[in-house]
Amino acid sequence: GIGFAFARNVQIGDVHPGTPMLWPSSRYNQDTDRIAQRFANTEELTVVVEGSSRDAIKQPEVLRTIEAFQRHMEQLDEVGATASLADVLPSVISILHGGDPKWDLIPGDKQQSGFFLEMMYSSSEPGDLTRFVTIDSQNANITLYLRDHRGETLRTVVAHAKQFIDTHPVKGARFRLAGGYGGLLAAINQVVTRLDALITILSFLAAFVTCVLAFRSLFAGLFFLLPLIGS
Repeated sequence: GIGFAFARNVQIGDVHPGTPMLWPSSRYNQDTDRIAQRFANTEELTVVVEGSSRDAIKQPEVLRTIEAFQRHMEQLDEVGATASLADVLPSVISILHGGDPKWDLIPGDKQQSGFFLEMMYSSSEPGDLTRFVTIDSQNANITLYLRDHRGETLRTVVAHAKQFIDTHPVKGARFRLAGGYGGLLAAINQVVTRLDALITILSFLAAFVTCVLAFRSLFAGLFFLLPLIGS
């Protein structure tokens, strides 16, 4: 009974900021926690916007969906900030119109958005925009800056991201989870959670079958499962 009670509180993934190789009271983990509290950007999780064809990212609907996704994710306490091409484009358009805040927007016409994006490509140094968009404007990248990579943080962020993606389909592109160190850990945690349940079930089944065959009794198999369930 005690074992079962403690097993219910077991968490998949890290439970403290920083690295699990050091104690939570270590200097490194304490400094990581303070940086996260002040700047909220110690980890990165990226979402890829995969276009169905060349220049898919130039579509105003795609750009506005990217912007809406960022605003949705920024409402979480676990997310300190986000970054994408949808942040840069309105600022560039506003600057080209004398800094008028009315032009700090994403154009509603594909030709206009394509014109300003091509202007950004031609005026930037090679590689400056590769963290936001591919050179053919088919795929884009959204970066989420997280406070930490704790298991609960990653599960919350991924769940909210999937909720938005499922309820906001966009023509010509799809959102794919997830890259970066945070995305890698989130995927690992999901696999561990799924396989942990499978391995537990198979181990119980193997113990049950072995005991039944050894003692030639179904009750013997059930009795030997009790301490395993408790542990």
